[in-house]
Amino acid sequence: MRMTYIVGIIIFILFMLAANSKREEDNLRNEGLIPPADQPCTDEQIETLLQRGHKIQAIKLYRQTHNVGLKEAKEAVEKFDGQRNPK
Repeated sequence: MRMTYIVGIIIFILFMLAANSKREEDNLRNEGLIPPADQPCTDEQIETLLQRGHKIQAIKLYRQTHNVGLKEAKEAVEKFDGQRNPK
């Protein structure tokens, strides 16, 4: 019985996280930082997301635009970020 409650709570938390991510994406799309789903993204838009602190969204957008895996997208976005903020 206790296990059922734990599983239910985990599912609820995952659902809330997914809803929050979707809401954030919609807000960024409304602000013009993310193009509509049927339009390609530009590297400038990815850089703008990075400047505003939306690294995860930048990685997601890079993956969708360039049709690459998570590792490749993360490395590419970090390269953008490194060029913008050299150490």
